Amino acid sequence: MNLKWNVFRHDVNKNKIVTFNIFDHWKFNEDVQKSLKKFKDKDEFAEHLRRDLMYYFWSKYEYEVVITTFPPYITMDELDRLNHERWSHKDRYGTDYVRINASPDTGIKIDIYEQVMNNWDIFLDYVWNSKRHRKNNKAGRGYVKETGKCPMCEDCPDNCPLEEC
Repeated sequence: MNLKWNVFRHDVNKNKIVTFNIFDHWKFNEDVQKSLKKFKDKDEFAEHLRRDLMYYFWSKYEYEVVITTFPPYITMDELDRLNHERWSHKDRYGTDYVRINASPDTGIKIDIYEQVMNNWDIFLDYVWNSKRHRKNNKAGRGYVKETGKCPMCEDCPDNCPLEEC
């Protein structure tokens, strides 16, 4: 099943904010699939899904981003610190910084867990309904094994690879 729920995260290799499908995290995806099979009650499933989200994505540095205003508001103390750091670096190495790490006062740090929780009801319905969608759209070898019929057509040609399973 190919679920997709995109969030923002910082890619340290590219040094930029990228879109990330949380279901690309193979262990999280595996746990969700197991939970979908295990739980028959949506409320029990929801609690387990919330715990999985928390375990894999809550307060993990690699899944946090800082959101701030544009342009970022920086206090005078922070601006003085940045200028002092810049001039100290220039005096010592003869070049300016390429990157300055500012601490904007208006920035908030959010992780993937918080991003998903902002739309929790929609996310929960999406994942829970994928269970029903999967049951209603059986195809391929599993369908042939259960029904003995080829899902491709009613008059399947001889030696159909799906019927040989």
